[in-house]
Amino acid sequence: MTETGPPRATTGAWLWLAGVMLAMIALPAWVPSVWLRMAAIEGVAAVLALRWLPLPWRALLRPPPRELLLGLLGALVLWVLGKAATVMLRGTDLLAQTQSIYAWTEQLPMPAVVVLLPFITIAEDIVWRGGATWLLAQRMPWWSAAPTAGLLFALAHLGSGPAVLLLAAFACGTLWSALALRRGGLAAVFTMHLAWDVLVLFVARYE
Repeated sequence: MTETGPPRATTGAWLWLAGVMLAMIALPAWVPSVWLRMAAIEGVAAVLALRWLPLPWRALLRPPPRELLLGLLGALVLWVLGKAATVMLRGTDLLAQTQSIYAWTEQLPMPAVVVLLPFITIAEDIVWRGGATWLLAQRMPWWSAAPTAGLLFALAHLGSGPAVLLLAAFACGTLWSALALRRGGLAAVFTMHLAWDVLVLFVARYE
């Protein structure tokens, strides 16, 4: 993806990214529900990215079985790393902040959450691991584009939750952007992101 190089980003592409960040930072004051807010922002932004950004979307979205398996294994590894982090943070305010994130699962009826979670996850990865990461990869090598994308992803969450959410967004955003660039596709990222969300929110929470 970074070696072959798609067409250079236009001014409109950068304005698209700025608009996504502005919407994510500003709208929490107007749309309290994180599920409805993220579905609207990421859904619209993903449609615009697929339509406007000259990425090889067909190749990026193709789901080879080995990429899906890699994503599942990656989700398990990420959960273990997150568990190790919670052990180190035990007794701190940062760890206590996770309870406010877990409360998100009670904002809507469970059937709605089951539908919205994969939709938001896939749209988010199209926007941030596809569009935003690609824009940055036009300007810098992958090893600096990935953490820069992770930082922008974290900053976009400024109004959405506590400090622990920003740290998780930066760490995971950097990892997923690097994975997308190095694998040349989004299938492993989709699977890893969604599987990890399910683990953390519903199956094996970081208590």
